Parts: sequence; C-alpha cells; structure tokens
Amino acid sequence: METGCLVFLLVYVSLPLQSFQKEPDPPGHLKPLGFHRPPLGHVDVFDYVPSPREFWEKYASKGEPVVFRGAANHSLGFSRWTNEYLVENYGSVELKLEGKREKAGELPVGDAGMARDTMRHFLSRYDNDDVYVVSQLPEPMYHEVSALPCLMCGSFKKRLLEVNYWMSSGGTRSILHRDADNAINCLFAGKKNWILIDRQYTHLVPLAAEPSGAFGAFALLDVDKVNVKKFPDFAKVPWRYANLTAGDCLFLPYSYLHQVASYERNIAVSLLFARLTEFEEDEDCAAERLDFTPLSDLHVTWSYPGYGEMSMGNLDPEHVRVALLTGVRNDGELTRKDFSAMLMEHKGFSQKEADETAGRVFKYLNPEGHTVVSTADINGYSEERLKAIAALLDADDANTEEYEEWLLDANQISSQVALMVNETEELDEDDFIVKWVNDIGGSMPIGRRLFRELDGNRDGVLTDAELIEAGEEPFEPFLKEKKKNMANEQYWELQRLQSLASPEEHSEEQHSHDEF
Repeated sequence: METGCLVFLLVYVSLPLQSFQKEPDPPGHLKPLGFHRPPLGHVDVFDYVPSPREFWEKYASKGEPVVFRGAANHSLGFSRWTNEYLVENYGSVELKLEGKREKAGELPVGDAGMARDTMRHFLSRYDNDDVYVVSQLPEPMYHEVSALPCLMCGSFKKRLLEVNYWMSSGGTRSILHRDADNAINCLFAGKKNWILIDRQYTHLVPLAAEPSGAFGAFALLDVDKVNVKKFPDFAKVPWRYANLTAGDCLFLPYSYLHQVASYERNIAVSLLFARLTEFEEDEDCAAERLDFTPLSDLHVTWSYPGYGEMSMGNLDPEHVRVALLTGVRNDGELTRKDFSAMLMEHKGFSQKEADETAGRVFKYLNPEGHTVVSTADINGYSEERLKAIAALLDADDANTEEYEEWLLDANQISSQVALMVNETEELDEDDFIVKWVNDIGGSMPIGRRLFRELDGNRDGVLTDAELIEAGEEPFEPFLKEKKKNMANEQYWELQRLQSLASPEEHSEEQHSHDEF
C-alpha cells in the first residue's frame, strides 16, 4: 500500500505544470466585436462622387464599400434639420421605433402606437428614453434629401427602391447583419462607426437560418461579448471599418455584413437601390455633369406619405417578376399549383399557407378565376401590379398601424382586461389606459379604442356587466392571422439561442427587400 502511494506521488509530482493550467481564451473571446483580430484598415475614401460608370466598375459591380466625404452636405436637410425645425415642419409625421440596442428587448411605445411615434413626441423624449427611429423617410421630407450623382442615370436611377430614416440621441448599437439591397447611407448629424465583413467570409460567420435564396440575414453573435469558443471559425474572419462624421456617405453593398454604433445626436438617411447584375446607361448618362438631385424629383418604388401603412422592406417588384418567370414551365405557363410549390420551397411556407397565398395572388392576377398565367402576361405586368403581388407575398405586419394587434394575444388580453375590471368592479378610461400601458404593454391609441368599444353605455366607466355584454367582438382584431414576420422570427431565435449559453457566457441583448 505504501509503495503504491509513493508511485502515485512520484507520477503526480512529475507531471508538467501546464497540465493543471487553464487553456488561455482565444483572442477576442467574450469581448466586443472586432477584438478577435486587428482590422485590415479603413475602406476606400473619396473626396468626390464618381460618375455612374466609375461607381459601377470600381465599387457596385464588385460589391466593394466606399465612403464619399462631405456628400451629404448637398442635401438641404443637412443644415436645416434641427429639432425645432423638424417639430415645426414635420411634427405630425409618424415614424417606426426600436430600442437603442437592436432586437434587444421590448418594443417601445409611442404616441401613434406600439413601435410607432410622431416626430413631435419622439423628439420630446429621445434624450432620456430607450428609443431610436428606424423608419421609412416620410415623403414630405424628400425635397430636403438629395441623391448622389453616381445614381443619377441608367439602371441606378430606374431602380431606386426605398428611403429610410434613422434618428437617435446616440448610444445605439446594431446586431451584426446583412441587408438584401445596395444602400448609400448618408450621415446628417453625429458620428457612426461601422464594422464591415466582406461577403467572401460569410461562411465563417454563424448566421440564423434563412429561407432558400435569402440575401438578408443576421449573425448569432452578441456584439458586446463575442463567444469565440462557441463559434471558433469567426476568429478567422477579417474585417474593415468605416468611421463617418456628419456629411459623409457610405456605399454599403447588398449582403455585406456590418455592425454599426452611433454617437451624439444622430440622423442618417439611406437610399436603397436594386441588386444589379449589369449597369445599362441611358441618355442621361451622356450629360456632361450629373448633379445632386432632390428625392422629390425622382421615382422611388416604395414610398411612405408619413402616415398609415409603411412598405419598409417590401420585395423589389422586378425580383417578383424574375421569380414568377423562374416558375414558368416549358409550355410557357405558370400554374397556381406550381406557384404554391415555389412558395413552399423558397419561402418555407407550409402546404396550407402556400396554397392560400397562391390562391390570393392568382385571384388578383385573374379575377375571372383562371389558374394559369403565361410568360407574356408576366413580362407585361406593370410595376404597380408587381408591387401588389409583393405586398400579398411578403407584407410585414410591423409596417402597419395595427402592429400592436399582431403582437398581442386575444385570449391573454381578454383575461387581463377582465382581471383589471374585477379588481375595482368598475374602471374609468384613464385608469384603464394606465393599466393597458403598464400591465399589458400596449399603447394609448389602441387601449383607448378598445376601452370605448367595451364601454357599452359610453359613460366613461367600464363594468363587469358591460364586459360580458361586449363579448369577444372587441378583441377580434387581436385574433387576425399572424403572418410570418422574419424580423420577429430572427429576434426570438436570437433570444432562444442566447438563452442556451452558459450563465457566464450569456449577456442580455433589422429590413430588407429579400429574394422571393
């Protein structure tokens, strides 16, 4: 026995010290994005805006980002958009809201509903609250934003898709993600620092599952504490950066992974344009000098009047045409059945969902009931017709004023409202609104509308009897079918995956015209 113990002690003492030492963490583990390796450097910077042909050949066709210093100075909004000016001239326009850390918590509530606010109310609170505008730019503001000359002819000018507006008091951080379309992002106030990852390294980045053919996506990384042990391939990913100050514009190619941090009072406008495979010139390209052009003088495919439903992230109509043509059989026809199969394959729809969506689309295309369209039909569809199909296929509930109804569950809120009334036997409108906002997480406009539908005798007080008499009808808007919303699916998937991390690795923690 003593001999055995002696042998064990001799072996134990002879083991090298490193056998008992913890293996060092890989570079950048549980540190902010970018600490895993030094950057390759800043992206190219121009002090001028190139011609459309030069821009295409050097940057757009190659998917290469570039900064144009001072290009935003040519927009009237650059010098005009103080808070006072915005309130005076655009105070009533409605804007979409997010929290300052993208997809990191509950949606903020504004004067116009959940995740929606007026310009006036937003500016009264944005210094102190966790709110950040990520919205379509209202059309009344178009004349104060100018498109760059490099987009002012040929294919670029014909395929301007959407204009988006960002505003915050600073301190915002996005997730690492990629967008489905090209964009020129111009900074009107503040500073933005961009981390940029070339498309060729996408396979090394852990991305959330997307439908087949998707060009937009987001990474399963906490940008404040990157788990390099869990995602070791990410350690190999090179990156570059772009530091923008007020007046600068960045060309961001489609599907280019990026993460953005903003500082100081921050305003940015982004003009999205199509994923082009070639650049065709027209007579405008022959002009001796192309100039900065107000958006109000241009055709933008998806615009927003400043109220009502937005079209942020809707499909590019021309991609809808291409998708329809892809499904055409050898006989030159596309059937409803074949179209339903396409939706299942490329959009991940269930059989039932695909059949219902295909039915709606074909009913729109052929009100008389035909279930076949031809190549000639598809090639002849106008932009407006293709936009209508896009809206049927991929409308985002977050773009509507009823987004709150989409998010809240009818059965849950019906039970909660009953409890609210039971607690006090009767509930006046002001107290109902306070409980609706604080306990249920709803907004004042939707809460007020619901109260008035429940208050049968219109005396401003809600009782048990009135609640029973009203029945389920007032709650029916919350029962409407909840369509697939990629932004929310991505958010909840990220939350789920982060919740699986071990406690010491877990920390509390995006719109695109994607392919059909």
